[in-house]
Amino acid sequence: VGDVAVPPAAVTVSTSFHVEQIAVADGVLGILGVDFGSDPLGDFYTETIDFPSTPFSFFDVASTDVFATRVTGRIQVDDPGNYEFRLTSGDTVVMWIDGDPVVINAVEGLATVQIGACNMGAGEHEIVIHHLDLNGDAEMTLEWRGPGETDFSLVTPSPAGTIEDDDDAGFIVDIDTGTSALLTVKLTDVPDNWVISSDGNAGIPAGGELDVTGWDLSQLTIAPASGDLGPATINVETTLQAPDGEVETSSSSFDVNVVPENGIVLDLDLGLGGLPLPLGLGVQLAAQPVFPGEVPAEPAVDEPLEMAAQPLAAQLDPGGVQVLF
Repeated sequence: VGDVAVPPAAVTVSTSFHVEQIAVADGVLGILGVDFGSDPLGDFYTETIDFPSTPFSFFDVASTDVFATRVTGRIQVDDPGNYEFRLTSGDTVVMWIDGDPVVINAVEGLATVQIGACNMGAGEHEIVIHHLDLNGDAEMTLEWRGPGETDFSLVTPSPAGTIEDDDDAGFIVDIDTGTSALLTVKLTDVPDNWVISSDGNAGIPAGGELDVTGWDLSQLTIAPASGDLGPATINVETTLQAPDGEVETSSSSFDVNVVPENGIVLDLDLGLGGLPLPLGLGVQLAAQPVFPGEVPAEPAVDEPLEMAAQPLAAQLDPGGVQVLF
């Protein structure tokens, strides 16, 4: 009779995009009427932005008719150059890279594809998406194509595990136990006063250790202590029991890096002139992003719509609205 070691669990830790459901007040007819800076009604973490056109595809508790979504995250560029982003949606969507608008889709109720380009240097870049659904059965898919690439692929988050100071970040932990049973999961070597949470569970590690057995580790949130900058390595310790009763503990690790807040603001100087923005009741105006150095186009509004256009034109006036995120 030989003593056969229990194969250790295969632990994979991935970074994620943060998807939040934002409340929409009664009577809101367009995306500029949504307070995307408000506290979310619900949220989750995902490795790709790829939501099919089905009810509740974004949020289990979302209205199938009207809801708003905020997506935030970081993407990693290894080869500097021009990147194309393909955003497919049947709703109003605005996407920013490092605070500048790259893609705007404002055709409610039609499955449309918008492509925007952005010249990016090597390193991490912040991505933000604001989305408003007014018709139900929402969908949203974000793909990109880098220099020299012929095909688009789903955008994936930066693997660097970066967390801004006084913020948090989501990590997706997958544990493959094979034929063994998972007895316990612990996080060890966690820095002092960091807060770990997931789906109603939360804790501050004592002596750098926190038992997260039974937690939904696909939605793990890490919030470093304020001012605790720099890299850290966190261990995932798993204890397995083989079918023959043998028990074995093993560990793996992943890195996080806490960086200062960058203060990026979202540029909402969209101007009027290219892409339709819904006003409600079947009324649509055109709008296009205004990039640094460009002169915004003159409003192109038909005579019957001039009165309805006034509030929107005021909100889209260059030099007007900026949102800190």
